[in-house]
Amino acid sequence: MELCTSIEQKPVIAAWGVNSSLRELATVALLKLPSCIIGLQGEESYHYYHPLPRGKRTPKKWLEEFVDKVKIVNKCDNL
Repeated sequence: MELCTSIEQKPVIAAWGVNSSLRELATVALLKLPSCIIGLQGEESYHYYHPLPRGKRTPKKWLEEFVDKVKIVNKCDNL
């Protein structure tokens, strides 16, 4: 039960993909999740790149970009 009361203080990783068919579900998820969401955002507000992408991006590239983003977010939180 403690997890439920303190989840607002924890970041949530979003990585469900950027397919337009996810729009409705992703929008609902964003409304239900805490405001601290970390992910590699795509062109639309509900787009978050998946860690096992199809196409040109590789899982390794996703991970490198994600780690860089987390480092930047962490530095900003410490200011």
